[in-house]
Amino acid sequence: MLPSARLVLRDDSNADLSFRVTVRFKDLASGDEGRKDYFYPYGLRPLAGEGGWAQNNSASFKQAAEQAMGRLALVIVEDLAGRYRETIKPANQRSVRWKPLAGEAVVTGVLLKDEPDYLVVMRTMREPPAAATGVIGVMPKSNIRLQP
Repeated sequence: MLPSARLVLRDDSNADLSFRVTVRFKDLASGDEGRKDYFYPYGLRPLAGEGGWAQNNSASFKQAAEQAMGRLALVIVEDLAGRYRETIKPANQRSVRWKPLAGEAVVTGVLLKDEPDYLVVMRTMREPPAAATGVIGVMPKSNIRLQP
């Protein structure tokens, strides 16, 4: 597993924080190697100053990392245990569309799990990914606008 955090400056003072864990594995049946990325977009706030990621010895950044990595760990374990296997079958798929609060691009995915404060989705790609490759998003409902 390869965890990472990413801060992207969106303007002169605000930074968008997201987390990703890449899981690489080998399919025991086929011997093929695969990879899956688990993504958690945390949100936008000032990099420094009042309410910023760096304020109070980076307390907000540390709290965000703890929450995101905890949720990502839960989703990874559920996925590896096969919890989402039935929901990705074409006959069982529920599509969901959303826009990030900080953008206008509409994203489409397959809903894997709906929790009170976040969704677990598998991004829909133009080309179907190999069976052992994919992107799973843990999307805080406070950071997205659901679309019809």
